[in-house]
Amino acid sequence: MDTPRSRRRARGRTGRLTFGIALFALGALMLSNNLGLDLPLRLWELWPLVVVGLGVIKLLWPADTDERASGLWILTGGIYCWVSSWRLFGLHWGSAWPIFLIAFGVQVVFESVFGKLTTGKVDDVR
Repeated sequence: MDTPRSRRRARGRTGRLTFGIALFALGALMLSNNLGLDLPLRLWELWPLVVVGLGVIKLLWPADTDERASGLWILTGGIYCWVSSWRLFGLHWGSAWPIFLIAFGVQVVFESVFGKLTTGKVDDVR
């Protein structure tokens, strides 16, 4: 029988599979760049946008409440890499770290206004 719990579990597996494939592809791109292989259309410069996209997906369409908080941190990591790699606003790897403080502040504000982003799974108790 197709219950909401089984649909949620299947959606979580699909999300993890998609995330795993994306991480694999991102790692392969990074490794190929480190090995000196030329990537078409300067694809190397776009890799932070893949991480930002994964964070947005997990933030907007989480399989469960735990994924919403992880989406925030993946999005934050992607923004940090994007700003640092492209040296936006004059920031680089060593000076863009306050982005993580901003994200932590956003998480604290959202949790105080809307409740915890990670509430645990009540329906997994048997």
